[in-house]
Amino acid sequence: MEEREEILKIAEAARLLGVSPVTVGKWVKAGDFPHAFRLNPRTQSQWRIPKSDVDEFIRNRRRQQGYFRMPVELISEQ
Repeated sequence: MEEREEILKIAEAARLLGVSPVTVGKWVKAGDFPHAFRLNPRTQSQWRIPKSDVDEFIRNRRRQQGYFRMPVELISEQ
């Protein structure tokens, strides 16, 4: 049986990233989470973000900036 990936709401992703939900929303709209989706695009429902996108975002930020607020232990290894 295949394992399902964890899907996060914007507030959950914001908590993991140590930023506000508004900031995560801006990053979603900027395309920083390529697999983010809406449950119902017609009604503009809230965004959902795969945890793997958040993990990759953290890795990319660490590479670009050399640091990030997120503790290394919280990044899931692949």
